[in-house]
Amino acid sequence: MLIHLSSFFFACMAIVVRGLSTGDAAISSDQVAFLRSLFPALALTPFMVADARRLGGQFRKVLPMLVIRGLLGSAALICYFRAVALIDLSNAALLCYTSPIFAALFAAAFLKEPLTARMVGAFSVAFAGVALVVQPAALLEGRLPPAFAAGTVYALISGAFAGLAYTAVRHLTGICSTPTIVGMFGWVGTLLCAPLAASKWVAPDGLQWLSLVMVAVLASLGQFYMTRGYAIYKTAHASTMNLSVVIFASLLGALVLHEYPGPMQIAGIALTLGGITLIDTRTGTAAADEELTA
Repeated sequence: MLIHLSSFFFACMAIVVRGLSTGDAAISSDQVAFLRSLFPALALTPFMVADARRLGGQFRKVLPMLVIRGLLGSAALICYFRAVALIDLSNAALLCYTSPIFAALFAAAFLKEPLTARMVGAFSVAFAGVALVVQPAALLEGRLPPAFAAGTVYALISGAFAGLAYTAVRHLTGICSTPTIVGMFGWVGTLLCAPLAASKWVAPDGLQWLSLVMVAVLASLGQFYMTRGYAIYKTAHASTMNLSVVIFASLLGALVLHEYPGPMQIAGIALTLGGITLIDTRTGTAAADEELTA
């Protein structure tokens, strides 16, 4: 439930980002990413300071991993916002959330989490769905519009970075509090996005400032529930459940932006969601309960 709630908030955030990044008075997606990172960083700093005092020397040991997680997450965020500005919301969400494939592979390599036959089957079905949306042959041959091609590449790169970031979250959740992980992500993202945002800065008006605050609030809620979800479920299970954001993004894209998926997109989304149903989330919960009570 926590992962699905996180997905809903992230889908709502994408709607607001699209509105800010398009139109005559558009704000660049990099500027949106900068302010989206800055607001929660400022709000969570007191919690980070308290956590650092509580952990003492242990905090200094995990600080490099916190920074790495922030760099990976921020790179994923920048690419995601650029993808949202260029391609349909449902496509951007689906392609960015190829992260479960990367997350499971990284978790198996670095955290020694096993990949079951059920997990491999789920990823295979999800990847087939992604292929229907990407149209890899047409993409490689240059037969797709430049904006679609660029947005597709940004979305897939975002998925790879997000997969690495989720693996880092799994490593940190047993040590640092959720506000510390999210807050450090915000500070690293602020520093990383600052030069990109400064190069094309636009002074927001009143409505745009309100929208920017909404982006920060929705993103922080999504990040909070995602981090808590990854503390409960195995990385591979949680990252696959996270694909439910595709449902919310598709529905909101149709209702708010009037972006209606075509037959290929619908088939791709259906296959991706089919991959989710192959995962027995109760198994993931049981395993997590054993870890938390050990």
